[in-house]
Amino acid sequence: MRGGRNSTVMAVLSAMVVAGLAVSGFFMHVHWLSALLSLAVYAAAAVSLGYVNSNSFLFTTDSKLLYLPFMMVSLALPHSQELTLTHAAVFLTVWTIYYALMFVNGEGHRLYHLFMSALTSAMAALMVPSLLFVCVFILLYCVYLRGQDVMRLLMAGLSAVVLPVLYILAWMFIFPGEKSAGEFFSAYAESLVPVLPSLPEQWTPYVFYLVFIVLFGIRALIFVLSKSGERNKAQKNAFGLSVALSVIVLLCGLFFNRATSVAVALVPFSFPVFDFLTDGRKAEVRIWMSLLILLTAALRVQELWPVI
Repeated sequence: MRGGRNSTVMAVLSAMVVAGLAVSGFFMHVHWLSALLSLAVYAAAAVSLGYVNSNSFLFTTDSKLLYLPFMMVSLALPHSQELTLTHAAVFLTVWTIYYALMFVNGEGHRLYHLFMSALTSAMAALMVPSLLFVCVFILLYCVYLRGQDVMRLLMAGLSAVVLPVLYILAWMFIFPGEKSAGEFFSAYAESLVPVLPSLPEQWTPYVFYLVFIVLFGIRALIFVLSKSGERNKAQKNAFGLSVALSVIVLLCGLFFNRATSVAVALVPFSFPVFDFLTDGRKAEVRIWMSLLILLTAALRVQELWPVI
């Protein structure tokens, strides 16, 4: 499907839905500045996805089917155009993947790339506590794949992880607020207590949409794993990391903050989905993309006019 007419048609339809979602977000009782800034952050994340794709996944530079589905689903999530720390965590997660892959696949500046991957993941974890598991995984993943001089790598990674914490402590000391440092970290620890997953009490349209997104992502992961033997070493590392992070963030969504984890999970899921959309069977890809476009548009219409 890569480069074909179907790809162009799907990209145009996706772009129309993204534009509709962006514009309609301003009519959903959201402050215009918050909506504008959230759009800017998602757009920056989408551009960053394209950069990571061309540098680490070695795909074609035509990445419309990478960032358009990402933008479509991101803007369809509840409260997606109300600027929160989750938006920053999404952007930071993109660069966590980039620096981790540069460390694993690159030959130079390895300590810098390890430091930056640990730093960006630690910053995201401060904003979304469940991403602490992603931070730990990234550090162990990088050290494991580059098993030489382990202590030096660990020290570089741990120093990066501690840095945002020190910044928070310094900020609270200089600008004391309602919460003390002890109260902040106590609340942070409480948010890391897992909750057993349960079925939703009401099967709203959003729940059905979320189930579809999860099934779409799982189908993409299966496709990527089935094609692993056809990739070079750098691509195997890239897809291996994206698949692992997809599973980890999906588990975080089951046991922790579901809505927040879904927004962040779209980042690692985007690369397997892009691979599936560009190299999967045309008929199947057309069905999945058509359903995604229709369900996303229908969800926004239902939100704007609940009577419908």
